[in-house]
Amino acid sequence: MPVFLHGLSTALPPHVLTQDEVRERAGIILGSKYPQFDRLSKSFATAGIDRRYSVVPIDWFSEEHGWVDRNVAFIEGAKAMFIDAARAALRDACWQSEEVDCVVTVSSTGIATPTLEAQVFDDMGFRDDIMRVPLFGLGCAGGVTGLSVAQSLAKARSGAKVLLAGRAKRLAVRKKRCAVVSRMCMTPTLL
Repeated sequence: MPVFLHGLSTALPPHVLTQDEVRERAGIILGSKYPQFDRLSKSFATAGIDRRYSVVPIDWFSEEHGWVDRNVAFIEGAKAMFIDAARAALRDACWQSEEVDCVVTVSSTGIATPTLEAQVFDDMGFRDDIMRVPLFGLGCAGGVTGLSVAQSLAKARSGAKVLLAGRAKRLAVRKKRCAVVSRMCMTPTLL
């Protein structure tokens, strides 16, 4: 049986950083540490990127932050985007959170234990018997892998609605019907 997409939404981090701002801030932070920075910084101009999105303001990057602070920022931002994007896509598909049978979560930007879908479980209103399938560490291939896993689960479980949530895309899938739930775009930190 074929699987179809039913809804789509996008959630972005709240802070818009222009490429010029990022290049300038990177120079302030990294210029004195890396003698080759000026030569390498030319890639900011040739990358074809006009702006980036971040869960923290640009000044945050000039402050001292260790692994814990960075991961806390990731988790807070990722949870907010997960909820916003998933709710909007579910609305677009005319589905309710309690109808979702399985959530496939793809993340390579940060580490969340318990996983993101577990942390937003109550806020989203998922059922207690929902199947959770976290995928981690796949980088750019994560979105396609997540899509493949979600599609396979929807095909294997007749009538199941599967929500794919990830940095690249979120997908709500149902046998014969499938909804892309969102792109959860997360800008990795520069440091």
